[in-house]
Amino acid sequence: MVGIVFDSLGTSAMELAAAAQDLADVVWITGWLEEADPVSPRLLGRLGTVVEHRGIEVDGTVDRLRELGVSGLIAFTDEGLPLAGQLAGELGVIHNPIGVTSTLCDKLAQRQAAAEAGLRCPRFATVDRADPYPALAAVGCPAVLKPRRGSGSMWTWRIGGEDDLAAALASAPDAEFTVEEFIEGSGAGGPWSDVLSVESVVVEGDIRHLAATGRLPFAPPFRETGSFMPSQLRGSQLAEVLDLAAGSLKAFGVQFGVMHTEVKLSSGGPVLIEVNGRPGGGIHRLMTLLGGPPLLADALRVALGMPPVGRTDWRPDRIAFLKWKVPPLTARRIVAVHGLKDVQALAGVEGVAATRTSGPVDPMGEGFLARVATVEGTTGSYAELAEVDQAIERTITVDFEQSP
Repeated sequence: MVGIVFDSLGTSAMELAAAAQDLADVVWITGWLEEADPVSPRLLGRLGTVVEHRGIEVDGTVDRLRELGVSGLIAFTDEGLPLAGQLAGELGVIHNPIGVTSTLCDKLAQRQAAAEAGLRCPRFATVDRADPYPALAAVGCPAVLKPRRGSGSMWTWRIGGEDDLAAALASAPDAEFTVEEFIEGSGAGGPWSDVLSVESVVVEGDIRHLAATGRLPFAPPFRETGSFMPSQLRGSQLAEVLDLAAGSLKAFGVQFGVMHTEVKLSSGGPVLIEVNGRPGGGIHRLMTLLGGPPLLADALRVALGMPPVGRTDWRPDRIAFLKWKVPPLTARRIVAVHGLKDVQALAGVEGVAATRTSGPVDPMGEGFLARVATVEGTTGSYAELAEVDQAIERTITVDFEQSP
């Protein structure tokens, strides 16, 4: 059996259950979030066995997992990684060392490890909320303010000076933040973002890159609007990015798992943004659209001590995309979303899903999770991809109420 530390903000339970169908029965570990997860234990119980974990003590949970015969543990969100690693260590199944998991969940620790290893990464400093300006002076402007722990571009600002920093911190949640150098893009991304990611499988320290994934242009300040695979990079540029991803995984001591490494292209070469110790959001959908490696199943296989089956030499003959329609930064309530049926008729579009059609929204606090719709499909060229991206952006419109 495989234990999944479940969080509905990650990959859906239905997709995970389908990926595990031919591998192992699923044990869903729930109850560990501070707030109730919207996916009920009753629903999860139809897809496997539910184990409730409460508080910080793991002994009772470990005993129950051992009783059920769980032989692998995994999480598909950053928030779930520490618990999955702790339970795996206590249970004695495959896992990364606790120090590695801690690094993967902590942007400051990642920056420190990358700098010590001589990897290209931004200048950085910890923000003391009582006196934040020395950190900004150490990094310089423009800068980026982001939570020390978090994902999805939540609470991430571009900082142009002390006034920006003060305003951002005043509206930010009570959490630890870092400030880091803003890296100017090289323009090598063409019409796309200069950010891309590398998807890798690691088994006993052996790193196998499966794909490089491009990014559609970001919405302000740093909110993702979609991804596409394969990325537009080729030749030596792609090789540099892959080398940086591999060097980062080695520097952080990663031994097992499916990893998602984010990189930015600068005039001085690729720069490490961060490493996520789980599959990237939507990456498995892109691979499925292209008939590529079974990413979720391979993540489960690695956790169970089984060899991954995804080939590293696959060569897609089309470009798959996920497009996220995000609301403006000033939106506070979604009133209506229009154009979803019209989008389905666009060339290349293969699926459309509304993620919210009305209700309150917090673009900064939710990041890309504030999206109102997800569109997926394939195209035959990057020129066609640019056309469908722009067409989707024009076709889906949002009525909203904004802050005063």
